[in-house]
Formats: sequence, C-alpha cells, structure tokens
Amino acid sequence: TWIQVTGADDTVYYANNLTEGNKVSYDVTENSPVTVRVGFAPDTQISVNGKPLEYQIPADQTVTQNIIIQFERTSE
Repeated sequence: TWIQVTGADDTVYYANNLTEGNKVSYDVTENSPVTVRVGFAPDTQISVNGKPLEYQIPADQTVTQNIIIQFERTSE
C-alpha cells in the first residue's frame, strides 16, 4: 500500500509503498497534527502509541483514506 505521513509543518516523514510485513514508526508528537494518507486501507494497520487506530470510515468502504491525528499534551 502507498503510505504518506506528513507533519503540521509539511515535513514528509514517509512517502512510499509499504510492503506486507514491513512497518514504519515515527515520533511526531512535536509536529501535530499529523496526516496519514493510506492508499489501500483494507491491508493497512495503523497504531498510535501502541494502540490500533480504528478507521472512522470502514476500510472496505473507502479504500484510500486521509487520517488526521491530533496529539494533546497532558499535565503528567
């Protein structure tokens, strides 16, 4: 699937195909919100802080999806 990860300041962290069994990982908390463009959602799993992200639109209904992830600071 095609994956593109872009930060708030337009930094492109990744923009390429990602083959089965491979993964990419970035700490983008300082560049929020982050946009993740997924070319083939049915075969793409996204995790944020180790937790699986659930697509708002089912992956089998809209194959290409744009996901915006907004990080919020906690007082901890």
